[in-house]
This record gives sequence, C-alpha cells and structure tokens, in this order.
Amino acid sequence: MGSGGTGLLGTEWPLPLLLLFIMGGEALDSPPQILVHPQDQLLQGSGPAKMRCRSSGQPPPTIRWLLNGQPLSMATPDLHYLLPDGTLLLHRPSVQGRPQDDQNILSAILGVYTCEASNRLGTAVSRGARLSVAVLQEDFQIQPRDTVAVVGESLVLECGPPWGYPKPSVSWWKDGKPLVLQPGRRTVSGDSLMVSRAEKNDSGTYMCMATNNAGQRESRAARVSIQESQDHKEHLELLAVRIQLENVTLLNPEPVKGPKPGPSVWLSWKVRQRSQKTPRAQIRAAMSSLVHYRCSDFFPGERPCCTC
Repeated sequence: MGSGGTGLLGTEWPLPLLLLFIMGGEALDSPPQILVHPQDQLLQGSGPAKMRCRSSGQPPPTIRWLLNGQPLSMATPDLHYLLPDGTLLLHRPSVQGRPQDDQNILSAILGVYTCEASNRLGTAVSRGARLSVAVLQEDFQIQPRDTVAVVGESLVLECGPPWGYPKPSVSWWKDGKPLVLQPGRRTVSGDSLMVSRAEKNDSGTYMCMATNNAGQRESRAARVSIQESQDHKEHLELLAVRIQLENVTLLNPEPVKGPKPGPSVWLSWKVRQRSQKTPRAQIRAAMSSLVHYRCSDFFPGERPCCTC
C-alpha cells in the first residue's frame, strides 16, 4: 500500500485520515508549539496593553505567563487578566500620590513577558516581549530665551525637552502656528532652532513643543525681535581726513577779558566708511584774540593743504 488505502466503496483515503479512522477518531498526541509569539507593547492612556500567545499541541496546552522569568500571579485582575484564548491584558494602575509612588507600582507590571504552553508531552516557551510605559515629564531642561538680533545676523533658540519615554520629538511654533523650516536659513539642529541671515519677518513669539505617546508639553514663549542695523553700531574706518584751507587770518580787534571764549571757527569734513551713508563730523576750534592759519605746501605743484 502506498500513501493511502482503499476504504469503503473503493474510495482512496489519505493515510492520516485512515489512521484516525482506525484509532477510533482520536487525534495523535503532540507536544506544544508556540504559533504566535508576544510582541513588545507600550502602556499608554487608560486602555490595557495586550500580550498575545497562540500554541498548538495535543492535548491542548495550558498557557501560563511569566514576568522577568517569574510566574505571573493572577490574583490582581486590576493589573493582569488572562483571557480564555491565552491573551494577557495588562492595565495601568491608577495612582494618586507622589511620582515615585507611580514608579514603584509600575515596576510591578513593567518588564519582559514570556508565555509557556504545556501539556503532558512537554513545554514550549515563547520569545520575550517587553512592556514599557509612556512617560513625559513636565519641566523643560532648557527653555528658549528672548532674543534680539540685527537683520542679516544669525540667531539660535535653544530648547531642551522634558525627559520622556519614548524619547519626545521636538517641533517649533511661531505666533501660534507650526514653524515652516527653510533649508539653509531656518533649520533645527538637535532640538535648537537656528536662523541664519535674519529678516524682519523672523520677529515674533516662538516656543518649542515636545511630543510622545504620553502627550505633549509646551515651553515658555520666547520673544524674538529683529532690528534694522544702526549706524552707531557699525565700525567706522577713518582712512584719511584732509582739510584744505587758504591762508586765513582771523582777527579779534577787541580781546575779551575773563572766562568768555573768543571767536570760533567751525571746520567740517566727510568721513569715508563702509556703509553707503556718510556722516558729517564737526570740530570746534576755540580761537584766542588773534588766530593765524598758514598751511605748508606738503604736496608740491598742488594748492596748500593741511592734513590731520
């Protein structure tokens, strides 16, 4: 006989069904096997996390769960609850107290879970699956600060988000709306906002927002002011000043006694600088009763001039 046999009415039966028929309809015993392994879960919000485990075997295996290698007690259904199909429900405990109390209670359910499927022929153990909890603390490690910059300059707004798990992502907002980044000019490095070649429209109110599965946190609002460059802030480079005068004699026929100053002469010249605007400077020269300017001929062939 080959892979089957001839049954009633000459029908060909597959060998497994033929053996099952001969043994009175009873399936063969088999050791347990894990068909569906549990996966890592994140405990967040008020809903439970689910650890699934599926197995095969004959007789049908019994499912048992372990936490960090130790059998899991089902005496606290508000934390652990086992469904008939072997799925484990994990609830986040409600805590009213200090943050460290929350951490202590969470430690009773966080860790690596494995399921065991057992019958009289043996035991099969699943792969481990980690249960974590989503956390996002309140306080920012670094808050953005108010900043004043000049058009064309670069500025940096720093942000250090609160500690959290999973690690929170950081986004920047301006005037209550998500900030549109511009490659090469408005970028995020680490968690800090970097603006190169500042423009007037970069002025506004900025804040950074930290987000993960536990929620989101907003930093303080930082005011950024971008101002036009001012002449007095620019570096003036005095290249040369020349005063050209004819021979001048200023005569005061009636000298004045006492503290009253004598006649005055006002001289003005231009200062060459890098900006397009050229300010004028004036020097006041107090004269005595007789003042006589005589300029030497420093440049032969040209009109006399005095050089400062």
